[in-house]
Amino acid sequence: MKTRNFLKDFLILPFIIFDEYILMIVLGYVSCLMGLGDCFYFGLYCIIGIGILILSAILLIYLLIPGLRNILTHKAHAQAR
Repeated sequence: MKTRNFLKDFLILPFIIFDEYILMIVLGYVSCLMGLGDCFYFGLYCIIGIGILILSAILLIYLLIPGLRNILTHKAHAQAR
């Protein structure tokens, strides 16, 4: 159980960040090929980047909440006498 939490906490976060990075690179590359100029990069590109960042943060929080809830509400298996 601890290994699963460790993998989820410390491998999914870099994976999410890497995917976000690759997605922004692809978006920038495609927009450059389409000939979009500085107005795109200083406006819409930044808004899209912020949106992707917020969605990544929501996904990370969604994945971490069950593990944090289990840690914070840990109950003993046996009653003390």
